[in-house]
Amino acid sequence: MSLPTLDIYTILFFVGASYVLHVVVMFGFYRVATKYAGVGHWLLGGTCISIGFLLILMRDTAPLWLSVVVGNLAMLVGVMFIVRGIERFLDVPHPLPKSWNVLLTGLVLMIFVYFTYVENIIVVRAFTIQIAVGLVVAYGAWLLWRAAPADLFPAAAFTAIALSIESIGNVMHAFTVLLILPNYELFTSDVRQQIALMRPFFTGLLWTAGVAALIMQRTMRDARRTHALEQQAQLAATLAVAYDDTITGWAQALDLRDKETAGHCQRVTEMTVVLARALGIPEAEAVAIRRGALLHDIGKLGVPDAVLLKPSALTEQEWQVMRQHPVYAYEWLSRIAFLQPALDIPHYHHERWDGKGYPRGLRGTDIPLAARIFAVVDMWDAMTNDRPYRRALPLEEARRCLREAAGTQLDPQIVPVFLALEPTLHSVVQHELAEHPPYAMPEPLREVGSISPSSTAIATIQP
Repeated sequence: MSLPTLDIYTILFFVGASYVLHVVVMFGFYRVATKYAGVGHWLLGGTCISIGFLLILMRDTAPLWLSVVVGNLAMLVGVMFIVRGIERFLDVPHPLPKSWNVLLTGLVLMIFVYFTYVENIIVVRAFTIQIAVGLVVAYGAWLLWRAAPADLFPAAAFTAIALSIESIGNVMHAFTVLLILPNYELFTSDVRQQIALMRPFFTGLLWTAGVAALIMQRTMRDARRTHALEQQAQLAATLAVAYDDTITGWAQALDLRDKETAGHCQRVTEMTVVLARALGIPEAEAVAIRRGALLHDIGKLGVPDAVLLKPSALTEQEWQVMRQHPVYAYEWLSRIAFLQPALDIPHYHHERWDGKGYPRGLRGTDIPLAARIFAVVDMWDAMTNDRPYRRALPLEEARRCLREAAGTQLDPQIVPVFLALEPTLHSVVQHELAEHPPYAMPEPLREVGSISPSSTAIATIQP
């Protein structure tokens, strides 16, 4: 009793159709998952394989070089694209130089040309393409088994099984053709050949389902990770607000203790941030500058009331005690990792450009930029606000004093920028105080120039 047979064209059509389906599915994923490397390679691979089957189906009407040579090479190149897509998707480096792909393709091309035009031996051609495709597919299956991360392994294992079946089937078919079917002809009704040709139909469907599962599993994994990162970011933001509330509380406590400078802390903080932005300080550094400005006199909490609140002039010994408050600030804040980026202002805001400041006597650009910015603002606020022992200076006199201090007490490159801002500074600061709490970091309100944090020269001042 003979086994039923199917028309070979029908079989090849369905095999090609399975890869056309793969192309359609991969095109859909490529449109929505372009962020994943490798999906484009799978799309190209399926396209090449589909074209290869189409050309082989055209054997009776197309020339041999197109249907046999180009058709089979298209299938091999398609498989290479698919395996390269696996490498890209799993972020695995290619173990061999790219020239090996060219070498393998070139070798198969030479064999096909020779055994098509010199000696027309279809058995050798069939054996060559089946072995080449089988080896490439086996490498892809091995990659999926070895390199897939644990959270993608179920889909990777399913896909690897499909590729393993295809690889083993290709090798078995190759040796069957070589050893058992010496009179092999593609377009025959031999049932063994038909079974062998039907295998790519099923493995093609399994492969398409496998890579679709890989993409969807990775999408779900990334969504979970994104959600976790968003939760972490939200928690970090909550902690940052809590930290900044604490900083603000410390600053307010200092204002309450030192009635002479009440409101000073908040004013200089807002002016310092505005000036820092005008100098082109990056936003992340502006956050640290804000915190440092709020805490600039935190070290005064270590100064005895008898010295800090003394209504008369301080003695030299008392001045020595007072000048320790930047050191106290450093000792306290340096132990808090969150506040270490904000240390420059509390520690160095009493340093002078000419090196006559304290606590370390730093000179010029050895003084951190944040402290140099703050020193200008601090001097301006001290001159333009009433104190118990004197009235505020007129604005013109305060401007003159600021210019005179440039190059001695203050950074001569920063003073002009501040003076350019000064006519609108009061309204800007009042807006900041009205719209944002002290710990907030609003968007830049005005660009006046740019300065690198490590530079002392202002590039431009834009009106």
